[in-house]
Amino acid sequence: MYLRETATLLSFAVMASAFFPPKQLCTLQNCGNFRYSNIAVFYRGLFKTKDQIVREDLKWAVDHQRRYGKTLLTFWEVIFQASYVGGHDFDQCCPTTMSHINPTTLTNTNGIVRVIVHLDLLTPSQFQWIPHGECSSAPHFCVGVCRLENITMYLLVHNFALNPPFEFDSFSVPSYCSCKSS
Repeated sequence: MYLRETATLLSFAVMASAFFPPKQLCTLQNCGNFRYSNIAVFYRGLFKTKDQIVREDLKWAVDHQRRYGKTLLTFWEVIFQASYVGGHDFDQCCPTTMSHINPTTLTNTNGIVRVIVHLDLLTPSQFQWIPHGECSSAPHFCVGVCRLENITMYLLVHNFALNPPFEFDSFSVPSYCSCKSS
């Protein structure tokens, strides 16, 4: 009996999510039984505007280049008689180019597509920004292969069966490049 009821509830939840996407269930006043404006208060620091994330990325890039980039760039200028300017992390083996994305949906570590909570109804809009790494085309010393490695991070997702209608879920996201022997 329990399994049949669970299967029925799950199939209803899948059908309901297809007909009533979470964006329609959240208004400027409420998200489920939760006040929309309280989300940013209760989950302080989780959401950032586009301007905030751009400023943080720029600050990180300047600080990181100041700390790690000068010697590497000077070395490459000597070897290749050229300078490389790019948004990578100045790793000598496998440089990683970082950016931030804010997808609406993402597949969790269990293979289930989840809807990510973003505060796009606020002014200015605020999002959960996900760091996204890619292997850079910058010169490097890796004698093997540069491979993109994932990290697990937790994001706030919609779950309208709960009150408040949110929960954290785990996601595997591309984060950095590392040198592998094969």
